Amino acid sequence: MKKKPKIGISSCVLGNNVRYNGGNKKDSWIVSELSKFVDFFPICPEVEMGLGTPREEIRLTYNKETGERGLITKKSEINLTKQALATYRRLNEEIKAAELDGFILMKKSPSCTLLKTKAVDFKEKGPAKFIEGLFTYNLVNEFPEMPKLDTGRLFNKKMRENFIKKVYAHFRFSKINSSTKDLQDFHKQYKYIYMEHSPFNLTCLGEIAANSKRKEIETIMKSYKKLMMETLSIEADSGKRFNVLQHLFGYIKNHLDTDEKKRLLMIFEEFKKGVSQYMISVEVLNLMVHKYSVGYLLDHNYFNPYPKTLKIHRDI
Repeated sequence: MKKKPKIGISSCVLGNNVRYNGGNKKDSWIVSELSKFVDFFPICPEVEMGLGTPREEIRLTYNKETGERGLITKKSEINLTKQALATYRRLNEEIKAAELDGFILMKKSPSCTLLKTKAVDFKEKGPAKFIEGLFTYNLVNEFPEMPKLDTGRLFNKKMRENFIKKVYAHFRFSKINSSTKDLQDFHKQYKYIYMEHSPFNLTCLGEIAANSKRKEIETIMKSYKKLMMETLSIEADSGKRFNVLQHLFGYIKNHLDTDEKKRLLMIFEEFKKGVSQYMISVEVLNLMVHKYSVGYLLDHNYFNPYPKTLKIHRDI
């Protein structure tokens, strides 16, 4: 069983010289920091296609009539689409076997970009549409629940934090047994994280976990995982986070004296007004939970959605 999350990653981002020009796009934060907390599964789809390094640059194509996407070499205009799709079918099996918890993709790559990039119509050779890279399009369709981020969004602090949160949720979910009890225990650990993103979906996830209609557990697990990842993809705004803080305050208020209550509520209000950062409220609340040994919230994943030593929580 995995001891830490495993993330697929465009090989060039790790510093491997696999790009068309023989170079790489090494990301220092990924290599020096994130690598301490996850295992990587590097892939360069173009090298896997047998194109070699260095190689002729390739570009995305889009057929307006059929909607089909493809790859062609930029100068010689050799159509590589069939070769690419055959390679992806093999890689998909390797990805399934690797049990990945997420994927980091290279921006602006015709194969790997997740951000939309320009594709040209194969016949007209002009601007046609802005679409994902062909390999990424394959990942989106074959592994819809797997968290994905490309390096163009890596330094958006909110997107990076949310991506890591989803990776750890995916990883932790993969470790639980397929049983109603274990699913319900997992749900209790994540319910206030879900509330940050969608109170409505929290209710739906609770109903799935309860399994009142006694459906097959594998069906329940799949339904729960699908909605869990959809829920965590919804933006967690300040209003929903303030609502969570108020809910959690209800568990500890009877342990607090009058001054502690006033101070804690004031910190929450400062966050709501944008005066202080969210994590200040979370850390003070966590301090009170441990000070008074509030059993239900001790070691709750709300306070530990990912390792704090990753240092990605400081700016949210």
